[in-house]
Amino acid sequence: MTIRVYAVSRTGQITEDRGTLSVMPGQELPPMMGIFPPCDCPHHREQRLAL
Repeated sequence: MTIRVYAVSRTGQITEDRGTLSVMPGQELPPMMGIFPPCDCPHHREQRLAL
């Protein structure tokens, strides 16, 4: 699988292009490039509040 990795602002604008990342089946995933905050869309916000 090949994906393109971007850093995106809270308004949805691409702020940094981190390039292409390829992962082969069965291959261990590469380490995360940073820590991401939890999704704050209305759907996931309601799920977190219910816990």
